[in-house]
Amino acid sequence: MSGLLIGTAGFGAEYAYGQAAFRLPWTPDVLTEGMLMAVTGGVAGGLCGALLGEGLAGRSPRPALARGVFAGAILAVSAAVANGLVIDVPAARTATVTLTGVRGDAAHRTAGARIAFSPADAVDGAAWVTVTGWQGKGLHVDRLVRERDGVYRTSEPMPLHGGWKTLVRVHDGRTLAGVPIYLPADPAIGAGELPAPAEFTRDVQGERSILQRELKTDVPGWLWGVCSAVVLACTLALVIALGWGVARIARRLPAQAP
Repeated sequence: MSGLLIGTAGFGAEYAYGQAAFRLPWTPDVLTEGMLMAVTGGVAGGLCGALLGEGLAGRSPRPALARGVFAGAILAVSAAVANGLVIDVPAARTATVTLTGVRGDAAHRTAGARIAFSPADAVDGAAWVTVTGWQGKGLHVDRLVRERDGVYRTSEPMPLHGGWKTLVRVHDGRTLAGVPIYLPADPAIGAGELPAPAEFTRDVQGERSILQRELKTDVPGWLWGVCSAVVLACTLALVIALGWGVARIARRLPAQAP
């Protein structure tokens, strides 16, 4: 019960805090799944905490039950984490960006924009569609105004100069996509400048390739899998060793009165 209350209260408090403090607060479409994942993690954590407390007090339940609860809690948390890591990038989607109200010279250039997605339903019902700029002097976040299906416009000028990295971001369920608008040259990784002409059309792509421009694309896919497996194995070894240690202590300690 305590895990259920902690999970529910924690998610509710985080949601409320986000509405007041986040530049991009959580939207109502995350409430159902977010609450489900929070409750799953809270209950699983509560069960593990109960096993830990009972074991250190010498009152561990019978081994079969303890192992079953422990394994179930690990699987539940693993499923919740895996659920949050599954993302989708829509294929064969483009965005045509038309700059408006261009101001300043090359060193101080700003502009508004009209963004038309193709097909028009590429961002239908998205949680948010924004222009985000960072790595300049501050953080620029502009939630776009929807004009009609697939067509949005900025509500304020966006930075297109200096060290700023500016892109369109689209979040919709598991979709985490983006369209680069302006990226400066980065000699450290051998990347040239991606300019923002008056009008251009670019593919909708995974936002990670834009936000983490320095990611290497020539690394074999199996290497990522092996490294992830090593981290997973180390984590499971630590958790299982902790459970094994508590079980041994529980068997040696005299049971204490409740």
